[in-house]
Amino acid sequence: MKYRLLGDTSVFVSRICLGTMTFGGRNLPPYDKVGGLDQATTAAIVDTALEAGVNFVDTRLQTDRIDLYQIHNFDPFTPFEEVLRALDDAVRQGKVRYISCSNLVAWQIVKALGVSERRNLARWWGWRRTRMKPARPIAIRLAGAGLIGPARSRRKVIRLT
Repeated sequence: MKYRLLGDTSVFVSRICLGTMTFGGRNLPPYDKVGGLDQATTAAIVDTALEAGVNFVDTRLQTDRIDLYQIHNFDPFTPFEEVLRALDDAVRQGKVRYISCSNLVAWQIVKALGVSERRNLARWWGWRRTRMKPARPIAIRLAGAGLIGPARSRRKVIRLT
């Protein structure tokens, strides 16, 4: 397995990240629409990934500390300051090393970074590239952060045998 630094953090991660959106969720709407793998299948996938050297798992796995915690959507009903204060608390308590986001547009990211700066809160390290393609260069320059995402044309698949 090949590893790389996660942006400018001190965290080394495998180049393959195990996504867990399809784990569990059976009989639990709305998660049953995308999830539903049973415990045995889930355990087999996780074991195979770990044996292959994967150390980058997109979920919370009964751990004392999370290296990278991402919020996944913008909440129009909760002020950025409240969200960022909660994330900052987790960082200051040592429960989370770095914070990040996905599925936010550039103006939301820049606004959150401004709130963090003004209130001296933990700063987002980076974000997943999803809906922000048109504004990506501007947001990267303003944020001084990194992008998390798949390689452009290559995807490596771990097959269960």
